[in-house]
Amino acid sequence: MILSPLIHAIRDLTKAITQAHSDTTNHLLRQVIERLDKMAKTQAELAADIRTATEQLQKIGTETSATLQKVTDLQAIIDAGGGVGGTVSQELIDAVAALQAQAQTVDDLVPDAPTQPPV
Repeated sequence: MILSPLIHAIRDLTKAITQAHSDTTNHLLRQVIERLDKMAKTQAELAADIRTATEQLQKIGTETSATLQKVTDLQAIIDAGGGVGGTVSQELIDAVAALQAQAQTVDDLVPDAPTQPPV
């Protein structure tokens, strides 16, 4: 990250100047150092928050994929005439249709992962 080395360079320069000047200047420069240190910590905390949010989004994607697979499996059972035993009620067909619609709504909210070009 570009800012982090810049912040550290400014802090180091400020420390060097602090050693060479009066008490008033030293006090002001110490305040600058403290603020620069705080900025660096804040950036690290923000980076950690972004990593956490990324992990949550990956989890949501995995869970959504699993739900979509279940919908596909249910549709296959209905298409096969209800599996063992045979008859599929209109209530089940309607329930699966509603589930498919909801799954599609969620799927539309999340962009598809980019496909890798063939190597």
